[in-house]
Amino acid sequence: QVSRLAQTWAGPTHLNVPLRDPLPPLPDPAWTPATISNEALLGRGPATPFTLRTFAAATPIDPALIATLKLRPGLRGVIVAGCQSEPMTSDNPAFALARATGFPLIADAPSHLRTPDAPNLISTFDALATGALAEARAELVIQLGPTPLTRAAYEWCDRQRCPWLTFSGGKNQDFLHRAWATIEGGWGAALTALAQILTPGNPAWCERWVAADAAAQQVLSERTLALGWSESLATSLSVNHPGFAFVQLASSMAVRHANLHLRPSARPIHSNRGVNGIDGTLGTFLGLAHAHARRGLLLIGDLAALHDLPALASAGLAKAGGAIVVLNNGGGAIFDYLPVAQVPDYEHWVRTSHALTFAGAATMFGLVHHDCVSAKDLRSALDASANDQRLYLIECRFPGISGADTVSQHRALIQAAGNAATASGV
Repeated sequence: QVSRLAQTWAGPTHLNVPLRDPLPPLPDPAWTPATISNEALLGRGPATPFTLRTFAAATPIDPALIATLKLRPGLRGVIVAGCQSEPMTSDNPAFALARATGFPLIADAPSHLRTPDAPNLISTFDALATGALAEARAELVIQLGPTPLTRAAYEWCDRQRCPWLTFSGGKNQDFLHRAWATIEGGWGAALTALAQILTPGNPAWCERWVAADAAAQQVLSERTLALGWSESLATSLSVNHPGFAFVQLASSMAVRHANLHLRPSARPIHSNRGVNGIDGTLGTFLGLAHAHARRGLLLIGDLAALHDLPALASAGLAKAGGAIVVLNNGGGAIFDYLPVAQVPDYEHWVRTSHALTFAGAATMFGLVHHDCVSAKDLRSALDASANDQRLYLIECRFPGISGADTVSQHRALIQAAGNAATASGV
């Protein structure tokens, strides 16, 4: 089986063995082959034991692939778009596919597809995947680029037992190892051909998703404002503020908060993702500011900012100004959301808590510093930076709000949005 898999890829083959999640504070059970699913051990039968790999060509959808994936009109399908490195054009074929089939377009914030003209756009998937549509079952998953960002999103996808087609962009990005087939190379012709094969989709399926997203969006906005000063409100105010030509989202909680709160926008949304996503975040932002030659906004956590602080020596690259919004929650807040937060000495060994602030760093590198401890402070700082040629470092601090408080607030928002969609009758 391993040798057959290796033959399907040019070059080395990386095999992932699914061990238990290492972060929960649980006894480490002895690993046995029984922990691997039959699908992983045996494939999907003699005809398709592994992921089929094909390349976009003049005839982009092979007839054998159509038969294997059971592609046909009338399906309950979803289009799932992960983080993309390049902005899409307004006439991109992903929109044409969603429009023609009526498939919900589940777009991560940095997918470059969460725009005002996106058809059937779903941007509250975190809430729907654990609420109103947790038990919804698709008949086809089309994945554009990487697997979705959040655990709730990719676990919902992983629960589906239907054909799964990925468009890889030249890299194997199916870390769930669930794809039935992957298409590499140019996506345009393949997506256009796919639209012709799948049109029309199931209209009731699409209506259910769009109605659920609308109900969740309304409650999410209301509850975030009612919550008061918090990481969630600071994120929502920052990433949706006008006056910035592009937005960059740092790894860890910054991109996850923004994924929940970012409203559709025509401006590019960038993000550092990957094995070392924390590395070089400030440097990336300054490079983007130089390339765009326009004012941008970066949402970043305190550890990622401290990790790349020397990059601010190149602050002059942001000639049009901009804002670096630091969510200073005193350490690695993403770990507050995981069971590892229960282990002894968690704060010291995992969260790496600190009491550092950024005023001195802003002075050292010639940035305008704003210390924000309220929504009013943040709105004022964002307004100023959106109308200035200087680069601002806007530091959001949350006195009296612990990591546990933030976790409960974030989860409550997701639950309220999901419940609202359920109550709306979808």
